[in-house]
Amino acid sequence: MKIFLSGIIKIISLGIVAWAFCLYSYGQHAADTVILNKLIGIEKDTVPLPVKLQQVLNLKKQYEDRKLAEDSVYARILHRIGQLKFSINDNVATKDAITFTVGAVRINSAGKTYSSPAFCVNSYTNLGNYYRSLQMYDVAATYYDSAIIKRKRFNVPRISEVQLLLDKGQMLYQTGDYQKAIEDFNTAIIKARIDQDSITLADLLIQRAQSYIRILRLDDASNDVIAANKLSRLFKDTVEIINGMFIMADILVQKKDFTKALTLYSDVLTARLRTKDDSRIADDYIMLGHFYNENLHDYKKAKQCFFTAIKYGQKTGNADVLSRAHLNLGAVSFYQHKYKEAEHYYIAALQDLKITAGRDIMSNPSAKQLSLVGNKEQVIIILANKTDLLLNQFKQLRQRNYLSACLQTALLTDTLITTTRFEQLGEQSKLYWRERTRAFFTYAIEACWLAADTKLAFYFIEKSRAALLNDKLNELSASSRLPFAEAEMELEYKISVILEQQKFSSLKGDEIGFENQQLKLLQAKTDLEHYVRSLEKKYPVYYQNKYADEVPSLGVLQKHLLINKQSFLHYFMNDTVAYILTITPGNSKLVKLSKENFNNRQLIDFLQLTSNEPTTINQYASFASLSYLIYNMVFRPLNIPAGRVVICSDNFLIPFEALCTDNTGRNFLVNDYIFSYVYSARLLMKLYNLFPAEGDFVGFAPVSFKAYPNVPDLKPSGYALKQSARYYSNKKLLRNDEATRNKFISAVSRYTIVNVFSHAQVDSTENEPVLYMYDSTIRLSELQLIRKPATELVVLSACQTNIGKNAKGEGIFSLAREFASVGIPSVAATMWKADEQAIYAISDKFHEFLSQGLPKDVALQKAKLHFINKGGSEKPVPYYWANMILIGNQEAIKLSENDHTWWWMAGLLLACFLLIIIIIFCFHRLRSYDKLSGNIIKR
Repeated sequence: MKIFLSGIIKIISLGIVAWAFCLYSYGQHAADTVILNKLIGIEKDTVPLPVKLQQVLNLKKQYEDRKLAEDSVYARILHRIGQLKFSINDNVATKDAITFTVGAVRINSAGKTYSSPAFCVNSYTNLGNYYRSLQMYDVAATYYDSAIIKRKRFNVPRISEVQLLLDKGQMLYQTGDYQKAIEDFNTAIIKARIDQDSITLADLLIQRAQSYIRILRLDDASNDVIAANKLSRLFKDTVEIINGMFIMADILVQKKDFTKALTLYSDVLTARLRTKDDSRIADDYIMLGHFYNENLHDYKKAKQCFFTAIKYGQKTGNADVLSRAHLNLGAVSFYQHKYKEAEHYYIAALQDLKITAGRDIMSNPSAKQLSLVGNKEQVIIILANKTDLLLNQFKQLRQRNYLSACLQTALLTDTLITTTRFEQLGEQSKLYWRERTRAFFTYAIEACWLAADTKLAFYFIEKSRAALLNDKLNELSASSRLPFAEAEMELEYKISVILEQQKFSSLKGDEIGFENQQLKLLQAKTDLEHYVRSLEKKYPVYYQNKYADEVPSLGVLQKHLLINKQSFLHYFMNDTVAYILTITPGNSKLVKLSKENFNNRQLIDFLQLTSNEPTTINQYASFASLSYLIYNMVFRPLNIPAGRVVICSDNFLIPFEALCTDNTGRNFLVNDYIFSYVYSARLLMKLYNLFPAEGDFVGFAPVSFKAYPNVPDLKPSGYALKQSARYYSNKKLLRNDEATRNKFISAVSRYTIVNVFSHAQVDSTENEPVLYMYDSTIRLSELQLIRKPATELVVLSACQTNIGKNAKGEGIFSLAREFASVGIPSVAATMWKADEQAIYAISDKFHEFLSQGLPKDVALQKAKLHFINKGGSEKPVPYYWANMILIGNQEAIKLSENDHTWWWMAGLLLACFLLIIIIIFCFHRLRSYDKLSGNIIKR
């Protein structure tokens, strides 16, 4: 009975608790509804901003006084306070806006009852806008991405994905990541067309055109402006029509059509002044002033434009406009050699951006202060101009403190350039910045030359060289430190991008499915980007390795050279000046070549002569004369001791071994020097994380190309491959129909040496180089599928495997470079269309010498000398033997066949086994003999 009563009491108690909870929940929900209705009323009200903000703050206090739970209504109150705070338009209020909005996100993303995860889309969008206004663009990008992802998940109709992409693209444009901006604009344009949103579409086309101009895709920019203009005129959108005219004027400037550009700029200003848009008017005056200064050199009119821009900029309080105007005024003063006036304007340009560096041009802001600036492009230009100014002041006054300040400013500028590069995702954007910063590195290196500081000169040349390739190798190193599952997932995302890129490349713009495939490609890139960002947050070691940018000291390089008995030549070349840094184990020297004693065009002519068989033979005297001239220009003055020499060239690549030491063309440098080539000293000394190899040698010779009837057969290549492979015991040969694309991708990374006898299709344009296999081609981008390489050397005995688009400071984007970017330390590649007989003969001897344990550069030089001595009367011409060069690490290759331990052990075991068998056999024979003897005695 007691148990029964106890049970009844428990049930009644639980019922009372449940009833009370329901009453509480009902009361809370009812209270929420009342407050929500009040909030909606305030939102709709047209009262002044301060009044509306106070009303919402009062509503927040009521909510908290009643101790109601933090739910979606409370989150919406916080969200609205943030929005109103941001409208106050000052940095303190913006930071408050961020705090309130983050609170709203915390509540709505907690996954609790009465939260609204879908409303996070609104909050993420606002956070993107808030951080963008503070010029914290990397954080803003993260929030825009979060808004796009959440919108797709919850299908929030009030927030336009097109608008989100437009905002993000504009922000990426501001940070200088033009390629990524174009990708976001591409996605938004396709979606705007689907939505038939022609007004937004016109704006997107204008924005994309601006990005196209930055990376010099001028025809694409023109097409976008024309399309946008048609839409703008249809809707009579005056602002967009003017914007289109302005961008078209910019395109005309890039095309050097200054007369038409000036007319169009004048028309734009006339139309813009009618709009009363002070901020846009200021921008237009800055661009017109820049045009007068840089293109027409009319300094008086340029200054008038910049002063007018300042007047309009002060009306709006736009710090960015004021800074750009002061920067350009400084540039005008500099061109007029009014250096003190330029000082004043450059300091003002920094102060406009709230960067304090003292009143003296000798002072610099701290790196930490600069890291907080959003518009890093603007600051880099100011500091680069300041570096040039201090350099010229030293030349004029010969006061050492100006040179010291110049070098310190250059170091600070370089730090900011590195930070900016790491913030950018698109390769085209990074290449744009390599081009933009080229002049800065010229100033820095000249300052080192004047200061006779070879250590710092080595640092700046290294920082100007192959930065993108170094970044890729850092990414590989970082990925190797990820957990296996994460590394595999990252690879899957990369493969997805490559596959979608291939599908997209096969379609033309007017084909069905083109835009749909473009969306898939853009989405694959976005997915990869988001995943990589998540890895950077989760794994600090991954982040640290990915963004490592350490340059070894000159002393470290000299120790490396001493061990390997080498010299090192660093070339830095522009159209008007060249610097050569000569480094030996015990000395270093920086040489400057002016335009009078250096002609970049002669290097191009030399390569064209060397790579053309009929010309080289028929005009040999011209070739020999030019070769001797270049030898005297870029090599002889350096006094390099005979032996091994590592060349790090810049904006050019010639076979130094083909330079003549006399004007008759009888003696070549190949006789006394052993040349190899590298992308940078950092990569020369890099320790590669190579995996265990399955074998010593794998060779590919398709011989014929069934999928490509216009590609000629290479009938001798199968036999040549067999000849090259005979020096290795552990080998695999894939010839004819075995030399397929898939087998190449799967096998190329598992062997110590890879040799390819095939065709390649390359040029110096944007077209992607390809390597032909029996059944298909391998595109340059597909080489990124190579993973965990054991490969120490790739020998590309195909035509022009070291040709491609040349990017200043980065080198040639060739098949050879792409093998280097996946972690393969050495590549032997060709520079022009190969003579089959010559390339097969040199490859054969190259492998013979490699198998003997010689360093790679020594092996290649000996192979060339053997060919010259045995090749007949015509073969000594460099066209035949100078084609193949070695790029990268030169160390000897340790082959499995050179280690006979296992063979000796196996032989010993076999001998022991045979000895035991013999002993057992003899023992049995003796026993049989004893028995037989016993039987005879008994008888």
